[in-house]
Amino acid sequence: MNSVMTRWGLLLWGLLVGLSGCSLLPEARHLPVHHYRLDVPLGEPRWRAAGPVLRLAPITGQRYLRGSRIAYLERPHEIGFYTRSRWETAPVEMWQPLLVQALAAGDMASAVVDSSSRLVPDIRVETRLAAFEQDVRQGGSRFRVSLQVRLLDLRRHRLLGERWFTESAPAPSRDAAGGVAAANRASARLLARLVDWARPLVRAVSAGDH
Repeated sequence: MNSVMTRWGLLLWGLLVGLSGCSLLPEARHLPVHHYRLDVPLGEPRWRAAGPVLRLAPITGQRYLRGSRIAYLERPHEIGFYTRSRWETAPVEMWQPLLVQALAAGDMASAVVDSSSRLVPDIRVETRLAAFEQDVRQGGSRFRVSLQVRLLDLRRHRLLGERWFTESAPAPSRDAAGGVAAANRASARLLARLVDWARPLVRAVSAGDH
């Protein structure tokens, strides 16, 4: 009987020691999550009174670009995500107001609106964000942006133009903050090229229909 009680006593003592040891461990810390946004200078709107109304359709994109995680490439064909760094919103959503502002500042239209506007559009702008990621392969660090753009003349039911735009910029570091800095530079260059390409196409519709 005493041996049985001794064994139970040892088991109980061991359990109490284990529980007390757990209570002495430091509590797990919740590391902060950093949120980033694109900050691209685009200038003030420049409207043309006789210009067409542009409507930007909702941007489509790869599945990973419909979430707020910041993507990177460390190995070919494999997308990773930073654990404590995120965009303030999904890239396809961040790009919507940027495109509206860039087209508005492009001196080509009488108005640039999104799909929520009741204005009757003359031209529909369709875009697809195909890549928005930091490439850290082979010891380097660059951010790449790729966007497909289509301009549709809604009055004449024709395609005005379609083009792929791709830009990249070196990142000052291989972390998320470096990638965001490079994303801003690459995005600014891509938007400038897009506006230069779209301006004559949009102005031609303005000249022919007004």
